[in-house]
Amino acid sequence: MWIESFPGRTLREAWLYLTPEEARELRDALDAWASGEPPDAPWQTHVTDADRRLTLEVDPDVGSEAFLRRFDT
Repeated sequence: MWIESFPGRTLREAWLYLTPEEARELRDALDAWASGEPPDAPWQTHVTDADRRLTLEVDPDVGSEAFLRRFDT
């Protein structure tokens, strides 16, 4: 896992506060992904409100090596 404020800008920590409706929306999206066939391409979902957006991506090509390369200096 890694967290970014936008692609290429890593965050070390983030807090996410969801309304019950937003939490259900996220749960439903993850349930739909988990109950489907394994995707061949990255999968994304978004939870939004009036001016904020959470993007969550599951990428079958991202393994531990890809994660570690992001933090090499």
